[in-house]
Amino acid sequence: MKEALVVLGMHRSGTSFLVGALSALGHALPRDRQPGGADNRHGHFEPGAVVALNDLILAAGGGR
Repeated sequence: MKEALVVLGMHRSGTSFLVGALSALGHALPRDRQPGGADNRHGHFEPGAVVALNDLILAAGGGR
């Protein structure tokens, strides 16, 4: 049975750092993770599908 380790948290709370550390310990990263940008040059480690789902949830609640 395959297992998944999911890291959830608010933005700018250290989740990318934690996932990077877990990766260094041998955990696999998502294949379609978000690229880095000005605020995080190493990448965000979130799969695109999770980002899209989060955007839908935020929009449904009146967020952005």
